[in-house]
Amino acid sequence: MSRVKARMQQEVPERAAYFSSGSLVDAVLNLGLAAPIDVQVGGTDLQASYRTTLDLAQQIRQLRGVADTYIPQDLDYPALG
Repeated sequence: MSRVKARMQQEVPERAAYFSSGSLVDAVLNLGLAAPIDVQVGGTDLQASYRTTLDLAQQIRQLRGVADTYIPQDLDYPALG
């Protein structure tokens, strides 16, 4: 996975990828969540919440043993107005 992630970062840096084994054991241990640790940020200001989420994800990536962070709500995607 690390080789795939490194190559993706080189070839398509604008894309994000999240890898999960998808096993039944993972699903049970993670209580059905996508990852063993689930952090949720909420508030009435979506932009401020998203900035906080990006900041937290950056800090979490620095922790030893962390392989991936995944933010399912991407607010900076192209959309029709």
